[in-house]
Amino acid sequence: MTNARTDESVESLLAQHEGELVAFTVTERDEYGQPTKGELVAHSTSATEVYEAVKTAGLREICFRYAGQWPPEGQGFAF
Repeated sequence: MTNARTDESVESLLAQHEGELVAFTVTERDEYGQPTKGELVAHSTSATEVYEAVKTAGLREICFRYAGQWPPEGQGFAF
């Protein structure tokens, strides 16, 4: 997990943290309001670690994304 703050594309943030939950602040949106750039707040395979890092940072607007493949049919995620 990290809290390095650098403005990057959402695609880049997700590619760097494959298989992890990624939390970032949104710094730029497209014409539809979807995040296109952000600053990484935290990343981990543990949702608890990410949520704790976000709470500690005291930020109000955070975007969460899972950076990986969705599970096969019949399996799921629980956050």
